[in-house]
Amino acid sequence: VRITTTNIYVQGLFDLPSPLDTNNELTIHLYGTNEYWFTPYDGGSTDARSVGKKPFVVAGGTIHIQAVSNECESWTQLITKVDDYTLTVKDDFANCLSWNDEILVTSSTKTWDADSTRRITSIVPQDDGSDSSIITVDNAITRSLPGLLGPGESVYAVEVASLSRSVHFTADSDDPDGPHIGGHFMIGWTPNVEQVIAGVKIDNFGQGGILGRYPIHFHLSGVSPSTVAKNVIINSNHRCILIHDTDGTTVDNNVCYNHRGHGIATEVGTEDDNVFKYNLVARTLLLPAGQDNGQSDTKGAHNKHQATSYWIRNFNNEFIGNVAAGSSSLCWWPEMTKKKGRSTFWEKQKSTTPVSSFRDNVAHSCKEAGMVTYFRGWKPEGTHDEPGGVWDNFKVYKNPYNGFKFHQTGPIKIVNSLIADNTVGVMYGNGVWEVHLENTIVDGASKDWRFRLGKGCSSHIGIKHSSNRWGETPERSMAFTNTTFQNFCGSGPMFQFYYDSRSGPGMGDAVEMQGTNLVNVWEKNKPTFKCQNELRDNFLEDVDGVLGPTDKGPGYIIRNRNPSKAFLPPDACTPLWYSGSNEWGQCSAFCEGTFCLRLMRIKPFFGEWTTHTDMKLLLSNDEGTEFEYSSLEFKHFDVLLPAGNYHGSVYKADGTELMAREIDVYGIGDDPICQDFVTEANFTFATAPPTPSPTDTPTLSSVPTVTADPIVRIQNALTQRYLWTRWDGGFKGSEDIEPLTNTAITLVKKVCPNDAGYYYNENGLTSSCYLIKWDSANGRRLFAKAGSDWENGVGTSSGKYFNDQIWFIEASVCEEGTASGPCAILRNIVNGRTMYDNENLVVGAAAPTWLFEKTKYKWHLVDSTNGGVVDAAGLE
Repeated sequence: VRITTTNIYVQGLFDLPSPLDTNNELTIHLYGTNEYWFTPYDGGSTDARSVGKKPFVVAGGTIHIQAVSNECESWTQLITKVDDYTLTVKDDFANCLSWNDEILVTSSTKTWDADSTRRITSIVPQDDGSDSSIITVDNAITRSLPGLLGPGESVYAVEVASLSRSVHFTADSDDPDGPHIGGHFMIGWTPNVEQVIAGVKIDNFGQGGILGRYPIHFHLSGVSPSTVAKNVIINSNHRCILIHDTDGTTVDNNVCYNHRGHGIATEVGTEDDNVFKYNLVARTLLLPAGQDNGQSDTKGAHNKHQATSYWIRNFNNEFIGNVAAGSSSLCWWPEMTKKKGRSTFWEKQKSTTPVSSFRDNVAHSCKEAGMVTYFRGWKPEGTHDEPGGVWDNFKVYKNPYNGFKFHQTGPIKIVNSLIADNTVGVMYGNGVWEVHLENTIVDGASKDWRFRLGKGCSSHIGIKHSSNRWGETPERSMAFTNTTFQNFCGSGPMFQFYYDSRSGPGMGDAVEMQGTNLVNVWEKNKPTFKCQNELRDNFLEDVDGVLGPTDKGPGYIIRNRNPSKAFLPPDACTPLWYSGSNEWGQCSAFCEGTFCLRLMRIKPFFGEWTTHTDMKLLLSNDEGTEFEYSSLEFKHFDVLLPAGNYHGSVYKADGTELMAREIDVYGIGDDPICQDFVTEANFTFATAPPTPSPTDTPTLSSVPTVTADPIVRIQNALTQRYLWTRWDGGFKGSEDIEPLTNTAITLVKKVCPNDAGYYYNENGLTSSCYLIKWDSANGRRLFAKAGSDWENGVGTSSGKYFNDQIWFIEASVCEEGTASGPCAILRNIVNGRTMYDNENLVVGAAAPTWLFEKTKYKWHLVDSTNGGVVDAAGLE
């Protein structure tokens, strides 16, 4: 049966309840160049919607196509290639094939389009109890094919898919605008209706560059408990299967082949609780130039033209057992949205405890990357111990550029996974908040690569890691637990550190590696640090004693420079001959021993915010060892130190001693894996006494004797919301006190500046001055800029200090009806702006001319230990 028409609308029931009889076919063929508007048939409705050219639209009705048996699988993995014409496959796949059916065999190399399509000439079941059949094809497949029985490891077996169905949707390429205007199939504006599209072959659908014109498109259908299963979409002009603002739909065991633009996707990030499982997408092509849809697969949308087999806008869906097998661009691309009022950017991955909702997926043979989070990234709510995203059993291999490329992403964990035969296994770039590999294999040259493909050991890089991090940002290095690195037996390193000029100088937290296993890794391919000055403070703890020379035990890999070795035992460090060299010798050294290293930041403050930059720090320990550090162009010192007590003095470059008002000391990054590490309490410095007229002789003040700064939650008396900030600076009032890392505030007492023109000084105020600081949220500090008002120019910063980050806190009388306990007013010393939270749930800072007796300007300082309200008068 063949139906040829210009358009189809379904408002009742389109029903094909069971597969067609053998040798029967149904074809629906669309043609024409007219633009159509769909108007519901409801007795005079004028609510018309544009549906474009060659539309097949289900709106207000139901489609039920069950054109394939539920027992049939759309694709399988090859068991073995018998010869160039004969393949062995599983019976549950072969039993649903017929003579002359078309099959696809995917790429088995780094070449994205090295796939094959063939016609079946015979199908012969095996009688050996193997539940397999032998299929013969019409033309030879001369390339080597990995199978479940070899050659090579079974994990790399190619996919074999059926491209034939008995129900066809097809369309003419008859449009004067070009051959890219095929048909399109939309289920739209129809919530709470179960739709079924199963077993259809859709050919030449999609309209290049036109949003909403796709081969299968669920559009604005709310909760739609529908099924899209076992379909084949080939030669699509624009994407494959799109779920747009629709929830609860299952996309299962479909095949997309030779499509342009993104493949299977959620479109705008508002889609929840959809399930994508066991789909195969191969030969993803770019949209041609000029076919601009305004989204990220349009040429010019980003710094390069890209398209991806799977486009994820929201991880509150499930992705299980899907394969991307050959793309001219990307395999997987989580491109998160961030929308005002409904943000998916920060949301956690959907939880399907105890297993991950992103599991058993595959990315291979994709030209640019197997998985990329560039450029917007994904930063789910979570921590190092409980990351917001978990990717389980993810196989990423034979991608000619990057396996993973991470940017602005984390914290996430990748577990039980395989990263193999990629030119770069993991590119760990700018602004990443930790990616943690656990129980995962990183393979530089698999047996399949070395023996089946005959490539031998290669120049593949396992991990390429940007190690330069600002010490005061949430950026974190990678972490590895029970990770195996294997077959780095050529010129490629298992782990390569590099400097990313977009990131801050120096190193933040160290890479964390525990339970590391090395198999067939040449010594010269173990981790080292280059001679770049930006990487001067890098170090890597070798907990397991496997990362250094083979004759060494546990220790550290460090930059081979005197400042890094100054306080280590004199015979502890051995230069690494394979680490490159400069005029001072080898760039890296391995320091064997049980000492515990930590990178500390030491920041002197001299009372003005334009501090000295060319300084020297003379540091000594209790054993009499001393070393002089230079601040270079920065206003601080980063020093790599073992445990011990340290005493310091700060000097100008000419040797003149500088008397700092105070010196901040803190560790960069998380606590080390080892336990006996140096802390802030182990430092003493010569500082000027905290008086308006410093004495001639400095006093020696010890960090641990200083009275602890109070830790509070600051809650508005009117709205009962707490001041809240994130690591990245997201600032708001929150009704929830949890997580405490976002609401716990340290009131850090500061010396009040005497600058003329400051509100504090002009009004002769004497209240103590404070930083309002979130220590557990990257040390961010509250500020209110001059020249702004209300919510403008108010936020938190972890960058350098400015005086507009200093506040004085005044005791105030609470209004009746507010929470019990005394109130306080928070006022900026520079401009007098006063913090408020109003009925519109907007946090800001008003100018000093406003009336601060209003409740919205009053705050409770809630003690973090007992929940009581602190009297601001008692802070003095």
